[in-house]
Amino acid sequence: MATFMVERYLPGAGSGEAAAADLLAKQVAMHVRAEGATVRHLQSLFVPQDEQCFVVFQATSAHTLAETIQRAGIAYERITEVIDLTSTGGKL
Repeated sequence: MATFMVERYLPGAGSGEAAAADLLAKQVAMHVRAEGATVRHLQSLFVPQDEQCFVVFQATSAHTLAETIQRAGIAYERITEVIDLTSTGGKL
């Protein structure tokens, strides 16, 4: 599985709205796994100053992740494949 970052813009969101967005991301991943698809929520980061939320998932493909997010009605700006340098020990 690859790791992807979903970039979301949450205008006017405070920490409460960001926490709700994180919970929704987790619920979507659990629901999809129950259906047999492979999407796993890893982490969510909220940048209040920029009104942005970055959500990190593992998924079989960007396409699978995009379909999952769209079905849940979650708005996002883009999905980008990322490399977790923490888990690789800094080795690419």
